[in-house]
Amino acid sequence: MAPGVNAPGTLSSQNTVSFQSGSTFRIDVNGTTADAEYDVLSATGAVSLGGSTLAVSLGGGFQP
Repeated sequence: MAPGVNAPGTLSSQNTVSFQSGSTFRIDVNGTTADAEYDVLSATGAVSLGGSTLAVSLGGGFQP
């Protein structure tokens, strides 16, 4: 799952978000501006990675 498609974006949930073991949550980080330069997962409830993989991709020459 990825909030943006080939570009940063926002994925919103009005509830909890749970990722199952074996799944992958991919985010892009291209700078410091939310939704324009990096992906955002916005949830009103808890977020559980539950043994999934968090894959972070740096782009646009961004160096944290």
